[in-house]
Amino acid sequence: GNAAASADTFLKKDGTWAEAGGTNTPNFYVSHSTVRTGISDATWTQVTFDEEAVDSDSAFTSNAFTVPAGKAGTYYLQGGSTVGDEHNGCFHYGEIRIRKTPSGGSATTLTSSSTSQNIVAGTTQAWGHYLNMTAQCVAVLAVGDAITLEVYSDGASGNPSYFGSLGMTRLMGFKLL
Repeated sequence: GNAAASADTFLKKDGTWAEAGGTNTPNFYVSHSTVRTGISDATWTQVTFDEEAVDSDSAFTSNAFTVPAGKAGTYYLQGGSTVGDEHNGCFHYGEIRIRKTPSGGSATTLTSSSTSQNIVAGTTQAWGHYLNMTAQCVAVLAVGDAITLEVYSDGASGNPSYFGSLGMTRLMGFKLL
């Protein structure tokens, strides 16, 4: 290229200079701030988010990030959740998944993460049992694609929940350069 050497350029393999940098927009980071109790046992539940820390393009609404016009491309996405039984229950299996729904299309799973904990029958603790999971991926997204996070909690007893505060349940992403 025609760029000159500076703090904002780099030397390419062919001996020419190119400009460096970028903004990785759009980008977003949302979380759930409290415990959401009473989610259906052994059923996928879409996470509701009530804290929006970052939303560069105002593209996160109705619990989904939707790729804005002119911003199709390759994105890094990460979601995480702490799921379990809030009160005196034995918890066995949890799973999270990041879903993509194209404009006018059907949802597909981009990535998922699961874990399990075997609790001896009859043992409980006042603070319950919890599983932490994180799923991430790089995905090519088109304008209008909506990204959501879902949790699955299969407990033997008690009150299946996903937890908030301190980023326990969160979804984030950004467009790669």
